[in-house]
Formats: sequence, structure tokens, C-alpha cells
Amino acid sequence: MIPVDKVKRIRGALGLAMSAGAVSVGVGLVIDAVRRAGKSDRRKKGSASRHVYVFCASDASEATKKRVFDKCAYYEIPVYELPITREELAHDIGKTGAVAAVAISNEGLAHKIIENLSYGDRNTAKQTHSKI
Repeated sequence: MIPVDKVKRIRGALGLAMSAGAVSVGVGLVIDAVRRAGKSDRRKKGSASRHVYVFCASDASEATKKRVFDKCAYYEIPVYELPITREELAHDIGKTGAVAAVAISNEGLAHKIIENLSYGDRNTAKQTHSKI
């Protein structure tokens, strides 16, 4: 279980990323962002590659997680499961309803979230590329 102060920091970083305009919200837009980022390796030399980090809510459906995790595995994009629900994720980014997944294109903010997912020697953030 992740400590409450770490969860608050994660939620704050999500809101900051949304304010910065670095968030793709919802499974469809997340998959589009993953495809765009995955194709950057195939561009001409010298073109800027776009990094994307994907985060899923803890209570997203198994079908949604499978869809997102499989797409991220195919394009070799890191994906992490957050310790918050879909409703909490939506609230943190200023949306109503429920949001199952987000993609963050700001590398610094994404690393801040990952850093807060990792704590202690026994519990570290799981970067998942496998099927559920």
C-alpha cells in the first residue's frame, strides 16, 4: 500500500500535468498518443521523438487494462497502474465522470509520478508490458 502523502503527490502532479496541457484523457486518446509516440522511432533522423507515459486507474476494467497494456507493449511505451480510482483520476485532472487511463507527454511530471509510485526497497512501481 502506498502511503497517503505519496498518493497526494501523485494526484497533485496529475493536476499540474493537466494544467500544462500535457495529458491525453481517455482510452481512445491514450491509444492515439501511444501510436504517435511509437511511430517516432520510424521518423527521419534528427526529428524529435515524443515520450509518452501511460497511467491506468486501479479499478479500470480488465478489458480496458488489456487494451491499453497490449498497445503499450506493442509500441514499447511504459505503462503504470495508479493507486487511485477512475473517479479520483477524473477529479484530479478536472473532469467529471470516470477516466480509466491518461497519457502524459511531459517527461518531468511523468517521472515525478513514477518516483512517488516507487518507495522503499520492497515496494516499487511496476512498469507493465505484459498481458493481465
